[in-house]
Amino acid sequence: MANGAARWVGSAIGAAGVIGLTLTGLHGMSNGMGGDGMQNDPLQNDALQNDALQNDATQDLESIDRTDILTSDEIRVRALADAATLGVSGLGCGELLRGSGFVVGGVSYTNRHLVEGGESIKFDQAVEPVLMPITGMSDQLDVAASDAVDAVTLEFADRNPDIGSIVFVAGHAGGGDTRVEQGIVHLYADGATWGVGGNVMLIDVVTEPGFSGGPVLDRDGRVVAMLQGYEPTLALTLAIPVEDLRSWSAVDREATIDRCRR
Repeated sequence: MANGAARWVGSAIGAAGVIGLTLTGLHGMSNGMGGDGMQNDPLQNDALQNDALQNDATQDLESIDRTDILTSDEIRVRALADAATLGVSGLGCGELLRGSGFVVGGVSYTNRHLVEGGESIKFDQAVEPVLMPITGMSDQLDVAASDAVDAVTLEFADRNPDIGSIVFVAGHAGGGDTRVEQGIVHLYADGATWGVGGNVMLIDVVTEPGFSGGPVLDRDGRVVAMLQGYEPTLALTLAIPVEDLRSWSAVDREATIDRCRR
């Protein structure tokens, strides 16, 4: 890229990813009791041990990272992201690349860098893959589109989420199964720093090749961004904010500039 070190998260080939849900901060309880060599009353020792175990349990519960405890709504959003995120492949400037995509409002979306230079987008579906002609490609944003495929449909959020908001990112890591990760909106910045147009949302989550074009969902299951790359020096994922996505889809979805020939 011209100015930044961002790494695109499209992939040529890879293995299926595995989702792991963990609760952090649960520590083993200590059963040991200190002593000074004096003979103590067994009943008193039992009471002291019970108090110590109770204190340890209280400290362990207080040390749990509450952001890792999923509510029923968050479980629902993870399931939605898993069902709605499509596997995508295309000829990105002559190279076969794999990534992700999703459907909103009768349009299938993915990243431009996955398909520019080609004429169609291959979407993996539950029954069989389908090849869709590219109907639009943004000159400024890393966005390409086709008519909607038969898939679970998502909705755009009305505005960008606030910094510090919890979001869920989904993609087909390595071209494998859908993986869903939880992250936090870190900041917004000018995309020129990474050689892309528009603004970028930086998310505090690690993504891998294959996540490109995948949706970023808020806790209500609405699309708040589209994944487009990873910044390894900052360990932050780059995404196109929904306000930019909405503006492009409403204004110049029919643009079809082939950047590979520039």
